[in-house]
Amino acid sequence: MGKFRLVGLLGAGGMGRVFLGRAPDGVAAAVKVVHPYLLNGDETEFRRRFVREVGAARRVGSGFTAAVLDADPDAAVPWLATEFVPGITLGDAVARFGPLPEESLTALASGLFTALSGVHGAGLVHRDIKPSNVMLDVDGPKVIDFGIARVAEATGLTRTGQTVGTLGFMSPEQFERSDVGPESDVFSVGAVLAYAATGRPPFPGDTLPVLFANLTTRPPDLDGLPAALAPLVEAALAKSPAARPTAEAARAMIPAPPTHVRADHGWLPPAATTAILRAASAALRTPGPATFADAKTTADVRAPAAESRRPGGDASPRVHPVAPRASVISEASPAPAAASRREAWERFGLPALVFALIMVSSDFWVADTEMWEHWAAAILIVRFCMVGLLVCTMTVNPGSSGFLRGVGYVFAATNAVGFYLGVMFGAGPTLAHSMPVFNTAIALSVVAYAYREVRTRRMRLAAA
Repeated sequence: MGKFRLVGLLGAGGMGRVFLGRAPDGVAAAVKVVHPYLLNGDETEFRRRFVREVGAARRVGSGFTAAVLDADPDAAVPWLATEFVPGITLGDAVARFGPLPEESLTALASGLFTALSGVHGAGLVHRDIKPSNVMLDVDGPKVIDFGIARVAEATGLTRTGQTVGTLGFMSPEQFERSDVGPESDVFSVGAVLAYAATGRPPFPGDTLPVLFANLTTRPPDLDGLPAALAPLVEAALAKSPAARPTAEAARAMIPAPPTHVRADHGWLPPAATTAILRAASAALRTPGPATFADAKTTADVRAPAAESRRPGGDASPRVHPVAPRASVISEASPAPAAASRREAWERFGLPALVFALIMVSSDFWVADTEMWEHWAAAILIVRFCMVGLLVCTMTVNPGSSGFLRGVGYVFAATNAVGFYLGVMFGAGPTLAHSMPVFNTAIALSVVAYAYREVRTRRMRLAAA
């Protein structure tokens, strides 16, 4: 895209996909490419709106937001490049390591409300602040995804009638109308802080009617929130927009960090800091387009000889135009739910199925001594084939979780040794008693891991 070479998929949302891009000078960027179907309506108006949003986002001056680097609203598929923030999201951190301690919450609140001050000072309303839009860096939090930002003034950009936001972190007025103001962002930050402190949204609800009723009539669930932060979060979560503080006023309400915090400790727990550094290192080592394959999407990255431009381009000025070297993104854009189901199948379902096939194809037979005596060679061959299938599954399928891949390789190596002993030294009777026990232990570990992942994904769903 422009001067950026796409090297990996970072994520996908309602308005587009986000890729990791690299400039010729090595600078990394998060390149957001809009979904092609968004151009099916009034394309001219969409592109004009895109230009305005990018121009407004450039006015945001805050060290806690991702800066806009480049954009091209006239490309065949419009795109926007922002500063790449290596690390993990707040939602991932809470799901993996639990609620944040008080000193981390204080730093998080300071960073988020500082970011809001910059956003609102530029005349913008973010409208979708949530845990997955808050990146955690070793230097502090950063608010990302300004692709859905809207100019706060009464312009066509706020009269689309579209509700932008995420259930569980939307303000009450955002449920009822689209032209919300900065007060809505303050509410969302309050909800994010409550989630970071407790591990759950402040207003529960499994369905939209229940959530809306709790949001508009019940007080927030702040059990577990540190007392020092309670006045700030309660004020931010006021039902009436007029009763909420501004971002600047909220910053003034943030308590001083606890006195026991060491200066060299960092603002996050050590485990979270380690995860951030590992995630940043892994992202920056992402392979190039020729070898990149991401299990979370069916969209592919293709680089044609020249960029395809839309005919009869809009007269609106381009935002920092670049040489026409952009890639064309596939029209395929799977829904988030479908992508989530496919990811779950690739990461857990497919490996678990192979484990089950191995168990059924060999362990029950091996345990039968009489069957072993008559069909030893056939049983070992079937086991060998199943282990080979397992190795192929773990190697070819990049979506397999790291734990299952590790277990798979250990499982394959152990069973390969068993195959060799059974054929070369007639160790069938020994295997008949040892392998079922070993494989049962492996199966139980896989089940325990899958259960943990299911619980983790439920927490991430609450944060998404």
